[in-house]
Amino acid sequence: MADDPVGREIRQLREDLRDDIAQLRSELDRRVLREVHSAEYKSLEARLSALEREVEAAETKQVGQRRWLVSAVVLPVIALIVTIVLAVTRP
Repeated sequence: MADDPVGREIRQLREDLRDDIAQLRSELDRRVLREVHSAEYKSLEARLSALEREVEAAETKQVGQRRWLVSAVVLPVIALIVTIVLAVTRP
């Protein structure tokens, strides 16, 4: 029966099937599951929205710092310069 043509065909089919299953397993190992992709995408979206909020907060802080600079430094310096110029030019 070992040399039977039907037995050889069955063995050949088993080997082919085993090879095909191994090939499918290797391809599946390389592919990303849909659930994993979805979870990674949601994670990236959350990180992006957090970064956007941080940028908005930094921009708001920068505007406040500019206003402070103008009101606390620039305006008093201009007022001092005007006072000095007026004091020098008046007789």
